[in-house]
Amino acid sequence: MPSNGQATAPSPITEAVLLAAGLGSRLRPLTNHLPKALLPVLNKSMLLRWLEIFAAFGVKRVVVNAHHLADQIAQALSAASLNLPNLDIALSFEETILGTGGGVKKAALGFSGPFFVINCDIFVDLDLGALARRHLENMAFATIATVNCPAKATVSVDPELQVTGLRLAAGQKAPRESARLCGLGALIVSPEFWEVLPRNFSDLIAELAKYLSRKVLAYPFPGSFWSDMGTVASYWELNQRLAQNRVIVGPGARIEGETGGFVILGAEAVIERGALVIDSVLWPGARVESGTVAKGTVVTGRELSGGEADGVWN
Repeated sequence: MPSNGQATAPSPITEAVLLAAGLGSRLRPLTNHLPKALLPVLNKSMLLRWLEIFAAFGVKRVVVNAHHLADQIAQALSAASLNLPNLDIALSFEETILGTGGGVKKAALGFSGPFFVINCDIFVDLDLGALARRHLENMAFATIATVNCPAKATVSVDPELQVTGLRLAAGQKAPRESARLCGLGALIVSPEFWEVLPRNFSDLIAELAKYLSRKVLAYPFPGSFWSDMGTVASYWELNQRLAQNRVIVGPGARIEGETGGFVILGAEAVIERGALVIDSVLWPGARVESGTVAKGTVVTGRELSGGEADGVWN
């Protein structure tokens, strides 16, 4: 994701699948209210962020898969289409969840060439144009965006950055392995790989691991900040990091009480006089009433009243 919101150069690959069908089980109770792709990060959903990134890099067609709370995804896509007129956005609804492999197989039906596959929940500085050029120059079967992150390293590579193993256990070593990198949840898929994906439920990376004799490449993005926003704690930490100790006020939101640290107020959210809010995220329409102290809290519900609160308030 370009830090300045602008692409350095257009992408020569112009089609993409954005994966947004997951249940977000580890993010409950947040995902009881919204699908994971619509959780607000600095008052903007990851779904909208990625659509804007695709548009900035000249991507022309994006298909978004959906299952959990799919009606909310559909509404968000309709709104985004009005603001991104040069981006053809479509919904691939999964009545039964198909996993990342089956989801891509269904969503990319009719694509004409290699295409991006992005997990909607990742926040990362990613040059899609550079990733696309790496893939096309090498006529790869697939190209995986990676970063050096030893704690989550799952992509084994040889000295030429060809992928020789995926998701190997700590004690295992892939053939010719010289390093192990972290996959960022973003890759480029060739039509040849799409052809061999099963139509039923499958895992995209598990399927790719069957074809490492083909040219599967890693493309490192050194120093990129990356978050997969997989848990409530990581969701809160992502907002904290991006807010940089600021108070961010959405449209129509009001602060009548006191704040400390970072505080993010969604549209129409209110901190009443006599309330104290520290290091917290308030979703649109949330209200922290007088006499309440909220610290390290995500306020999703309409009202938070009385005493002290932390964690998630529904």
